[in-house]
Amino acid sequence: MRLSSSILVLLIIFFTSTSAFAALEGPVAAECERGVKEACWALIFGRCAHENPRIAIPACTRLLVNRDSAYNSRPDSARARMFRAQQYSLRGTAYLKEGDLDRAVADFDRSIRAYDKFYWIHALRGSALFATGEEQEALASFNEAVSLAPNDALVLNARARLLSTALDENVRNGPQAITDATARVSKSEVMNEVLMKRIPARRWGDPKEFEGIAVYLASDE
Repeated sequence: MRLSSSILVLLIIFFTSTSAFAALEGPVAAECERGVKEACWALIFGRCAHENPRIAIPACTRLLVNRDSAYNSRPDSARARMFRAQQYSLRGTAYLKEGDLDRAVADFDRSIRAYDKFYWIHALRGSALFATGEEQEALASFNEAVSLAPNDALVLNARARLLSTALDENVRNGPQAITDATARVSKSEVMNEVLMKRIPARRWGDPKEFEGIAVYLASDE
């Protein structure tokens, strides 16, 4: 059960991210800005971005070994490293769909070595590690994702799931899970609007407002 739910979380993170295209220019960037995310992947990476992993894996492999391609011809350039990171992340996601978690994690590691500023790739790695039971490493990846994108609701939700259900007592952290989950909701305009209508004060509470009652409940009286 954990495997399927974790994969669902990471795929949602992956396919709803537009940050991968921040360095792009021209028609491709305009297409992505309009929110045509799947079209962006297909336009840039072709069959490597195909939803069928049996098509995507060999296509991504061909891109990665083709050093003469437009984005690999200068392998040390920032743009080449960014595109290489995305190619590895696409192949890693395809391996994940196939249920090959070891290869998926290996590709996410390669992706991060190529370019480590894409927060959603850290989140992908964290979700894959969570699925394999490597909870401490998963938490480290989620923490890195949150540090790069502290306001991303999906990343916060993914970390909250780990913190609330982890078997490792050194990872499980109920209060932080609640904090992440609350932050996720508050940062979602849709959810925030729905909840505000049900809160008489029409605002989120401040922890300081609960100091008095917390002290009272903790007392012996």
